[in-house]
Amino acid sequence: MIRDDRAMTRLPTTIAGAEMLDYARDLLVRISEAGEVDSPFEAIEGQAIFRKLLRLMLMTSDGRSLLVALAQAGETDARIVLRETIAEARSWHRELPVELEFYELQLLGGPLPAAPAGQQPKDRLARDIAIAFAVAVVCDRFGLKPTQSSVRKRSGCKLIAEALDVVQKARSYDLVRSIWRRYGRAMPTQFGWVKFLES
Repeated sequence: MIRDDRAMTRLPTTIAGAEMLDYARDLLVRISEAGEVDSPFEAIEGQAIFRKLLRLMLMTSDGRSLLVALAQAGETDARIVLRETIAEARSWHRELPVELEFYELQLLGGPLPAAPAGQQPKDRLARDIAIAFAVAVVCDRFGLKPTQSSVRKRSGCKLIAEALDVVQKARSYDLVRSIWRRYGRAMPTQFGWVKFLES
């Protein structure tokens, strides 16, 4: 049975706050188990999503040209996608599109520039979308605003920032708020939409 937990915000702060925090932590654990390759909170999941997007670029001439340009600029995942595509085509003795033939010739000519070091924004893609989704869920379920309007009122971003410790990904309120500002507009906004997830 689905309850409307918006009434909980009228309970004493400690009881309502504890129940909201427990719900947020349980939600984050469920999200962390929903990745295709690993937890959405890990860089490898963001990379897997990014590679899928890059593979879609193989479908058009403009996309292939852009993919080659990314690889030439040092984008590791673009290089991996191109290498796998070229190897697969060559193993079946298939012709390559002209853009990929050009890239293959460049590879034969010597090493390409090194990839940039450190974590890239694509590594955080799955994590940031998962965090924004979690904020949207708790806002709808508990009638919270996404960001704080005052120190005394709890917000969805504040609640998720507190709950992220359960998946060993503690983040500050400011970081969660910046993620929400980037991805929040892409999240569901229809009042009561969370009930469909829970039914």
